[in-house]
Amino acid sequence: MNSNAISQPYEYDTSRKSDGKFLNQHINYATSMGNIWDITKAYATTKHAAATPTHIPVNEITADILSETHDALFRLGHSSQRLRLDGHYILTDPVFSERASMVQWAGPKRFHPMPINIDDLPTIAVVVLSHDHYDHLDRTTLEALAEKTKHFVVPLGLSKHLEDIIDSTKIIERDWWQTVRLEGIEFVATPAQHFSGRGLFHRDETLWASWVINSSQRKVFFSGDSRVC
Repeated sequence: MNSNAISQPYEYDTSRKSDGKFLNQHINYATSMGNIWDITKAYATTKHAAATPTHIPVNEITADILSETHDALFRLGHSSQRLRLDGHYILTDPVFSERASMVQWAGPKRFHPMPINIDDLPTIAVVVLSHDHYDHLDRTTLEALAEKTKHFVVPLGLSKHLEDIIDSTKIIERDWWQTVRLEGIEFVATPAQHFSGRGLFHRDETLWASWVINSSQRKVFFSGDSRVC
């Protein structure tokens, strides 16, 4: 722990195992080539009565809404949220691409269009990332946000996915229970029960996290993909 750490309610250490992988605090999940094949086969062959929603109401975020002066939160889709806290704009896990995938011709497709375009966003104080799965870390979106974003706050190891598209001085990595204060707002990396990896052979090489965001008037908890904490 460094000087940015806060007191822990229980003993925990995110140190790596000998094989260089991060660990969950409670239950660890083991994945083999066999069950990856089973999951892939089930995804491709299972029929669902309503696999895709037929209608999701979406309210466009207009210039009038962008000009609000009070604290606000807008859900953009999945884990992408736009927050206004203490006059600063924050984005969580922004994914503006059509598909959450390494390619845009295949992979899970979004259910509804984004209610705002990247070009229409004001300057972003902080982008917060929870982990490196494609539906949470979208390199195309982050590259488009790079020039209009002041800071990117991420769990340990995620900078390796970003340093070729974002100025490395903007990227701040944190371990669980470590903090950083940006634009007068405190960001605390907190435990999450999940896993990481953007391919079959890079499982758990980067940390996953939930986040507590403390402004002068609000306390916001962003769970990412955490099942339990």
